[in-house]
Amino acid sequence: MVKSNQAFASRESMRTNRGNLTTREVLFNCGAHVEATKDGWRIRGVPARVRGGTVHSRGDHRIAMLGAVAGLYSESGVRVIDAGAIDVSFPEFRGLLEALREAPE
Repeated sequence: MVKSNQAFASRESMRTNRGNLTTREVLFNCGAHVEATKDGWRIRGVPARVRGGTVHSRGDHRIAMLGAVAGLYSESGVRVIDAGAIDVSFPEFRGLLEALREAPE
């Protein structure tokens, strides 16, 4: 989740974990500026909202939640395929996300 927030910051962030390229791919597919480096990846904050898109969680609750949070910041939303994976580890997540979505800015 922290990784997705870095994509919406106004500065550049570095991640040194190349093991989780799925997170990088999700952010990239939603329009974030993400670049692989030798020992990790670089996230460059965007001056505007990311465009949105589709995320397939492949049963991974972390990827599903990342897509859902990215959807809050995106221009057109993020469709999460297999979002039911979230319920396994955090059944209250959907309610909390909905409350955030409805909260005044």
